[in-house]
Amino acid sequence: MYEEGSKGPYKPVARNVIMEKINANHVPRVLNVVGFSGAEISNVRVMNSTFKHVKKDDIIEEADVKLINCKVEAAP
Repeated sequence: MYEEGSKGPYKPVARNVIMEKINANHVPRVLNVVGFSGAEISNVRVMNSTFKHVKKDDIIEEADVKLINCKVEAAP
């Protein structure tokens, strides 16, 4: 989200993004991706990664973002 959100002059575009082999510990959440009408967030993939001690659920709204072959372990 830009400051203006959907009312701003620029619409964000993020497509065909692949992120691999991410290892993270003690993270608030793995994904926080919020799109809006007119923005294109498509075919974004996080693959073959490990996230440990995750505190909150992902937030994905109006976006095509997926975890593939990832391990997500909740915080104790």
